Order: sequence, then structure tokens, then C-alpha cells
Amino acid sequence: MTVGMSIRKGEKANANYVRWMIPWLDIEDATGVVVRFVRSAYKNFCCKSVSIRSVGKGNPNVKIREKLKAEAMPLSEGVMVQDVRIGLGYTAVLLEGGRCGLAYTFHGVETFGCTVFKEMRPLAGRPAGDLLTLLSSRDAIASAVAIATANALINTEAQPYEAGDILDIIELRSTDSVGMIGHFVPLVAKIRGRVSSLSIFEEKTAPVGHDLLPALAVHQILPRCQVALITATALINGTMDDILRAAAGCREVAVLGASTPLLEKIYAATPVTVISGVVPHAPQKVLQVVSEGGGMGIFKRHVRKVNVRIRKEHPFSI
Repeated sequence: MTVGMSIRKGEKANANYVRWMIPWLDIEDATGVVVRFVRSAYKNFCCKSVSIRSVGKGNPNVKIREKLKAEAMPLSEGVMVQDVRIGLGYTAVLLEGGRCGLAYTFHGVETFGCTVFKEMRPLAGRPAGDLLTLLSSRDAIASAVAIATANALINTEAQPYEAGDILDIIELRSTDSVGMIGHFVPLVAKIRGRVSSLSIFEEKTAPVGHDLLPALAVHQILPRCQVALITATALINGTMDDILRAAAGCREVAVLGASTPLLEKIYAATPVTVISGVVPHAPQKVLQVVSEGGGMGIFKRHVRKVNVRIRKEHPFSI
């Protein structure tokens, strides 16, 4: 059994013991973020003793989807679902009153028969809270429906956002190694011209002309990066919590894409520094695009790209 070490409020660690005797070190910071430094990542950081400040209220043991469900449920009281579109590229949920949310629809999901969504029916006309219960489902389509519903409740114009592209928000340095989880094609050339290296991880087969790494390589490479750009679709396929653990030592950790829930609270006990998503301003046009198999490249004119800065940088980044 591999044994590591955890440091909590007011504790210190002996430098030599940390450096040579244990394979990993968990540190909980003032905001409730728990950082796991593995030997390859923390060896320089742990040359001296570590003092931990007072601990915040975040609970790192609660998964992000569970936190999303807990925060979105109260917002769903008395709210009914007007329409649901499960498109080939995206899933869209329209609530009564006109609020609309989006989530990526995963392709190639194993199904039996011609019905791809086998959960509750009908979806339209139900309380929004019913659809949020699907956050407990392991089914990719059901998860997309649930997250699109949560986004319709959370990502509204009433919230204070910072407009603009994610690259205008995060800090990139010429010495940075950047890990991109999910192939954000429009960002690739812009990032490569500003940093030392860019590693792109993707579950799909790489298109001709693209140098993509398999998703399984995230855990080997991401701990050596200073910046992590993580697709919010990791919330849908259930990989977000593991990816964030791999990104624990990054200075900047951004969750981005049209599937992103723009709620700071659910990222409170994680290394996430920025969240970037969309707020639809023309819901009916978004629904049409989704129904016709379109994606971000088409419905981008009907949404507003927005960002929320959670913290300047991860307090225990390396």
C-alpha cells in the first residue's frame, strides 16, 4: 500500500521526510483547495518546511457534479422545462421564461436499439428539478440533459461576468507549458505563439495534420504544466475530478466551453482559477441550430462568451 502525507491547518512538515520518504503530499490551503504534490512535481517546492494557513469551508471530497446538483436544485423550485433538444453536437434545454442552457452531446456512446435517451419521458413540461436528478446518472446523454438544465438556471444575464475570450483573461508566460484537455482548435495557434509548449489531450481519434495526445496521458503530463485549459465536457463524461487532481500544481486552471456552469461555489475546493462559458441571448435560434446538428461555430452569434475569475492564481502552484 502506498502511503503519503496530509498537512492541515497550522501544521508543518519536516523537509527531509517530505522530500525522501513519501510519494505524495496533500496540502490544504486557505481557500479549501487540497493540492496533491507527487514526487516529480513537488521535489523543488519541498526543500523547506511548509506552513499551512487557516482552512476554508470547501470540501475536496465532494465531486463537482454533486456540488452542482446541490447548488442548482434550490434555483429550480417552481421552474418548468419548456423544451429540450438533444442534437448531434449539443443538447439544449429551454426553461419557461426563456432561459436556455447548453451541454455537449457525446458521440459514439454505446446504445442498444435506436433510442439514445432512455431516461424519464416526456422531458418538456416537467419541473426543472426532475432533470437535475440526472446529474447522478452515468449515462452521457442523460448527463448532458442535466448539465444543460443546470446551465439554463445558472448562466443568466443577471450575473456579473467579464466579457471576452479566455485568452484575454488568463496569464500566459513565454516559459509556460500548457496542457489543453479537449481540442479547442481556434485557440491552438494563438497559444503556441505565446508559450514554451502546448500539449493537447483528446479522446477522439486525431484528425490528419493534428498532433493530439491520448486522454490517458493527462496524468503523466499535466502535473508538469503551469497552465491547464480543461473542457467542461469533462463534467459530462465524469472525468473532471480526476483531471483537476492532475492539475493541482498548475498556476492557472481554466474550465471552458459552452457546457461550463458559471457558478464559483462548485469550484471552491478545486485548483480552478477561471471559468469561461456562454449565456444565450437568442434562445430560439440556439434551439434551431442544435436541432439541425450545429455547434459552437454556428450558434456563437446567438450567445455571449463570458468569464468569471475565481482567484488570481493557484496558491500552491509550482
